[in-house]
Amino acid sequence: MKSVALMYHGISSAQHPPSAMPAEDLPYALEEQAFSRHLKCISAAPVLLTFDDGDAGWYYSALPLLEKAGLRALFFVTPALIGTPGYCSWEQLHALVEAGHQVGSHGMTHRFLPDLDEQDCLQELSASKQEIEKRLGISVESVSFPGGRYGARELAFARRAGYRQCYSSVPGRLQEKAFCQPRVAVRAQTSEAWLVQLLQGHWRVWLALRGSYLVKATLKKLLGNRGYHALYRIARG
Repeated sequence: MKSVALMYHGISSAQHPPSAMPAEDLPYALEEQAFSRHLKCISAAPVLLTFDDGDAGWYYSALPLLEKAGLRALFFVTPALIGTPGYCSWEQLHALVEAGHQVGSHGMTHRFLPDLDEQDCLQELSASKQEIEKRLGISVESVSFPGGRYGARELAFARRAGYRQCYSSVPGRLQEKAFCQPRVAVRAQTSEAWLVQLLQGHWRVWLALRGSYLVKATLKKLLGNRGYHALYRIARG
């Protein structure tokens, strides 16, 4: 079993520059060369590679680099974003599937599920699964919650929609047989040295991860999603 799930987002390159990405995604976007170095660090490690959102860099950079490294990944897509500027097309996602990668759901429109009423929440989970399955001719068994927002209701609805596995943004190690698995977010400044320390289980790295998550979770609870993101935009400048 894999020990840790890493959560990537976009990858920039000459074919897909940062200017093609939404501004709010840039803190999580890696340069192609940085991603290549990451793969060299983790190629022999028991790591699950996951990607959220549907960035076009998956096709231009992740696909060839993963193939070169002999690695496979799990890509979570939002159907409403597919084919829009900066995101993969259905044809490009087909190429990922044909190369042996898995594709899961990231909601239909990327709305935060806890903000929705029951009908819309279940629709986000069910419709996205059905659309991806129809378009790619695959079975979609996993979902990544948009923005990492979820609770007991969202887990119950994911089961009802037919998912066998959920992935969150809560940092932690993978748990055998757990329905909802934790992941560690990779950011633009994440270094190879930090990844090595993470995978070696250095307590300072894990303590910092959990402390940062608790602070953010507390702010989200106090400010709500809109208030938190307003604060985030101010802090980002």
